[in-house]
Amino acid sequence: MGPAAGCHEVAQRVDAMRDTAAEISMLVAARHRSMTPAERWLAASSMFKTACEIVEASLPNGLTRKQRRLAVVRRLYQNELPEVALIAHARCLIASEKGV
Repeated sequence: MGPAAGCHEVAQRVDAMRDTAAEISMLVAARHRSMTPAERWLAASSMFKTACEIVEASLPNGLTRKQRRLAVVRRLYQNELPEVALIAHARCLIASEKGV
């Protein structure tokens, strides 16, 4: 299943969950348009970090760092990337973990 597969399903779920008044949606959209690219990047980065922390918190205790990284990327990108890419990510250590 690639990135385009299931898009219609996702769009239907998003529409079903939409409970925000149109006026509020317009205010939010205007606020986003008024943000600088750096502000938008920071907001998106913050939301992504929070999503990762939520996934991390749901994982069982006792997993190795590699197992935790793999579980997180599987949850976030399960149908978007091939399994080999997810495993490669789990094996890759960030600079602070390498002591660099």
